[in-house]
Amino acid sequence: MSGLSKVISTVLSYLLLMIGLMASAKADTIEILSFDGYATCDDSFCTSFGSGSVSGTYDLDITNQTIVGAWSFSTPLGIISSSGTGADGSVVDRFGDINPGFALTTPFEFIQFFFPAADTQEIGALATNINSNACTPITGEFACHPDYIVTGVNQITGTITTPEPSSLIFLVVAMLAVLGFSLKKSSFE
Repeated sequence: MSGLSKVISTVLSYLLLMIGLMASAKADTIEILSFDGYATCDDSFCTSFGSGSVSGTYDLDITNQTIVGAWSFSTPLGIISSSGTGADGSVVDRFGDINPGFALTTPFEFIQFFFPAADTQEIGALATNINSNACTPITGEFACHPDYIVTGVNQITGTITTPEPSSLIFLVVAMLAVLGFSLKKSSFE
């Protein structure tokens, strides 16, 4: 085998190895979710707001179980969104299950969803064994009354698959190594 053939063979072997490693790398899957439901006032604190529809959107990284990007919900209280003061969208373990919650600090209010325990993708109807809820702010306090029972369904409207960052870094480093090896080899010929 000539020197050039060895270089080509080596480069092709490295490329095939990289392709194999990239294919086996874990990618993050992000679901684009849309919620439609109803918030029922269940005590005297929310009667001034009344019951009404709840709708909104958020993106869930199901690989890492995190809320990513902007989120927004229209509720009987008004709009709760990621652009609000002290906005926080997170997936937390409550009652032994992972579920999303969305909150503002000013005024302090939140909406949280509980899905059936086996539903890690958060698609479909909310759990029936525990109430999903929303709360109205308590005037002058950093607290609220969890006085809404929320029912509804989450639908997936799309998905995005993103490569794992370490795979991209590995690919760039490997490509630079192959390029450097090729340049070094060609300078000696």
